[in-house]
Amino acid sequence: MSVQDCVRVAKRQRITDTTSQQPVLDAGTQSIWAVLANELQAVLNDWDPEDSIRLCGDAPLALLSSRPLQVMALAKERVNTWEYRRVPRCWLRLFEDASLAHVISLLNIRDDGNKWVDEVVKVIDNAIIMTGASCRSALFTKTLLQLEHVVEADASPEWHEAFVIVSPASLETGNFISSCGPPTLTSFQAHIDEHTTPLLIHRAIEHWPAMKSWLRPSYLLKRSLGGRRLVPVEIGETYTHSEWRQQLMTLREYMKEFVLSRSSHGIGYMGQHDLFRQIPALKDDISVPDYCFTSPPNHRPATLQGQPPVAELDEPSLNAWLGPKGTKSPLHHDPYHNIFCQVVGYKYVRLYPPVDSRSMYAHGIDEKGINMANTSAVDVKFLRSDKGTIFVVNSEDAPLFCAREDFQEAILAPGDSLYIPAGWWHYFESLTTSFSVSFWWN
Repeated sequence: MSVQDCVRVAKRQRITDTTSQQPVLDAGTQSIWAVLANELQAVLNDWDPEDSIRLCGDAPLALLSSRPLQVMALAKERVNTWEYRRVPRCWLRLFEDASLAHVISLLNIRDDGNKWVDEVVKVIDNAIIMTGASCRSALFTKTLLQLEHVVEADASPEWHEAFVIVSPASLETGNFISSCGPPTLTSFQAHIDEHTTPLLIHRAIEHWPAMKSWLRPSYLLKRSLGGRRLVPVEIGETYTHSEWRQQLMTLREYMKEFVLSRSSHGIGYMGQHDLFRQIPALKDDISVPDYCFTSPPNHRPATLQGQPPVAELDEPSLNAWLGPKGTKSPLHHDPYHNIFCQVVGYKYVRLYPPVDSRSMYAHGIDEKGINMANTSAVDVKFLRSDKGTIFVVNSEDAPLFCAREDFQEAILAPGDSLYIPAGWWHYFESLTTSFSVSFWWN
């Protein structure tokens, strides 16, 4: 199984070049790049004796500085021969250092324009997304910070100053999620100890700078080197559909094609992406909710029983979710507790308790050998009618699901936070342009 197959569940590949016009860098700044290239090269030539990269053999290491592109191709070929979670660490390290070597060559060669800047950012982001850049993260970050001082980030003239958000009509339902203002930690701990049920928390994140800043496309461009940063975009309805695919594109391209206008290529979603590790400046606009540091219940819900235990997280795992109206996360459950925070726009959510699992018609192992047991085969959409708020596409194949009445639902508004217990089935659909942040914790 290749990395691209594994990405269908954990989500990541394919790069497109940016054609956006960008301002040319001042020639007077060129000496900065020569100094930076020398600093990076000095580190690249100094491996720790215990570094796993040495397991790749002497030949590729000898070619790192002179032929980085060929070494990157070799490392990628080796990575793609393994299921991603089983890839030997040495090949990820080789790709990481070959990417750094290529960045050094780009800094030394620089053309008269700034195409090299686009290429530097693309190489670094591809390395971060593919490998996690655990060893060279500081060097990649230093390079990107240096670029921030010389790259302008003006939005395209035709873009709105802010995302256009139209508030949806209120939800008419008898199955509301329990809600409250920000509870104390003691009250929240009591809730998850005694009930372990979803809880909608209003106004807990109103102090975040993101509540205002992320409304402006120009701000997101500024924080991403003029929109040059690469992000993985899911193209297609959801990852359960056969036509679904992923593509790496610049944030500027993604916003222009999918977020700020209706694309002829369908729906594009930057979903479940570790954007804040990639762009730490955006993490400064938010803060981890204190609720993530309470103690989750010891019992395992029915959905997780019989499954191997997940790794204990040292700190909450953050993911960003940005997309236009109509982007969806199919009905599924996760092994972690989740504080899901709605920053921009409105999003519909429906939840089912773990005891309903037999009625969820979970996928099994798909044709590529990927375990999809945490995802329902029931295809649903948000649609207001006299029968409720959900339209079941294949209702004749899911009678047990259609008969369930113990669901909970809500429309999340900007500033709302939703606690989702581990193992609870949940479905999300954006009703407007939407930007959300999830915090997994256990």
